[in-house]
Amino acid sequence: MRFDPSIAPEDVFLAQLGTIDLHHGPYSTSNRYTELEVVGVHPTAAIREAIAQLEFTKLEERSNGFIARRTETTAAAP
Repeated sequence: MRFDPSIAPEDVFLAQLGTIDLHHGPYSTSNRYTELEVVGVHPTAAIREAIAQLEFTKLEERSNGFIARRTETTAAAP
């Protein structure tokens, strides 16, 4: 993603999440993603809600971002 200092990192992530899911989810590939590693933004309430809607149930915070995980069964469901 391109860096634009006038846009908050949270907003960039939230704007791209749907595209990420479209391109790596059940409608696009047989190797669906179960892990989402995010660098440069921390999981705010809005981010937690957005990833929960995609059924990511485990969240590991890191100093530079976070990793969200979901099961293979959840990832495979359209």
